[in-house]
Amino acid sequence: ITPKMNMIIVTGLCGVLFLIGIMYTTRVGSDLLDVADHFCPTYCLLFVALVEYVLIAWMYGAEKMIQDIRNCAPPQWQQY
Repeated sequence: ITPKMNMIIVTGLCGVLFLIGIMYTTRVGSDLLDVADHFCPTYCLLFVALVEYVLIAWMYGAEKMIQDIRNCAPPQWQQY
């Protein structure tokens, strides 16, 4: 990335984030913050965790992961 392109990207990103931040300074800002505070920790974290499990299963191998879990599980759990 050239320095000029880097400057354009940083300026555009700062402008967009500034406009998003202005929403929180209005009278409805508290309600928007409640919505964002509920959405980000729950759904985004759930999505990231699911993607992480899929990537681990894909990279490590689902069969190998299941076999490792069976090897680490107590004997009474082996029947499942």
